[in-house]
Amino acid sequence: MLMGKNKVEFVKGSAKITGKNTIEVEGADGKKRIVNAKNIIFASGSEPTPFPGIPFDEKNIVSSTGFYHFFLLFFMFLLIKLNFI
Repeated sequence: MLMGKNKVEFVKGSAKITGKNTIEVEGADGKKRIVNAKNIIFASGSEPTPFPGIPFDEKNIVSSTGFYHFFLLFFMFLLIKLNFI
């Protein structure tokens, strides 16, 4: 809703800066697209990669995402224990 209201377009793919207000985006289908805009925001994501033969089970071998969830649970437990919640 806010994106449409503010004329924001979501473009997914691999991008590189080609000029002051221009980027080139390559989509998953391999097609390249030139995007011109006054303001451009790059949002990079990440995905944890396990070592070959050692998968994440999120109990004994945790990924960064699993560790983050563990940390949140610990923090919530601490808040409950200290009677903040």
